[in-house]
Amino acid sequence: MSDQFDAKRAWVERVLGIHSQQAAQASTAAPARGGLVAYRRLLLRWREAQGTFAANLTSLGTILLARPDIRADPRIDQIKQAVGELPKLVPQFGGALEDVLDAGLNATEPERVQRLAVQGIAAIDAYRTQLQSASPLLALEQFAAKELGARLPLHSALDQALVELRQQLAA
Repeated sequence: MSDQFDAKRAWVERVLGIHSQQAAQASTAAPARGGLVAYRRLLLRWREAQGTFAANLTSLGTILLARPDIRADPRIDQIKQAVGELPKLVPQFGGALEDVLDAGLNATEPERVQRLAVQGIAAIDAYRTQLQSASPLLALEQFAAKELGARLPLHSALDQALVELRQQLAA
C-alpha cells in the first residue's frame, strides 16, 4: 500500500472511528435506522475506493518501470515521465459527493437526509458519466491484467464504489 493510502486509512480510523475490519463490514452493510442513509459508511466506502485507486495506479507505474525490457528501453526517461503523468487521466470529479456525504454525517431531520440522498445520487450519476468517458483508465486496467499479469482495479474500483453508494442512497 502507498503512504497516501495509509494516510487516508488513518484519517478514516481517527475521524470516523471505523477501523479496517469495520470498514470492510461497513462497505457492504445496509443503511441503518430503518432506511435512513448511513452517511458515515458511504463516506468511508468512497474514500476507500479512492485509496485503492491511488495505490493501484502507483503499483501499475512501479511494475511497469521494473520490467527489464522497459528499463533497457532507450526512451526510459520519456517512459518515466509518462508514468508520472498517469494521475492526470483521472477525471476531476470535484467535491460534490464528499460535500453531500459530509453534510449527511450531521443531518438528523428525515427531510434533510432524503434531500441529501437525492443530491448524492445526482453527484454519483455525474461522476459515473465522467468516469465512463475516461476510457484510458479502463484500457490501463486491462493492460495491467493482460500484459503485466497484475489485477489492479482502476476504473472498476471507482465505478463499483459509485454503484454501491448509489444503491445505498436510493434505498
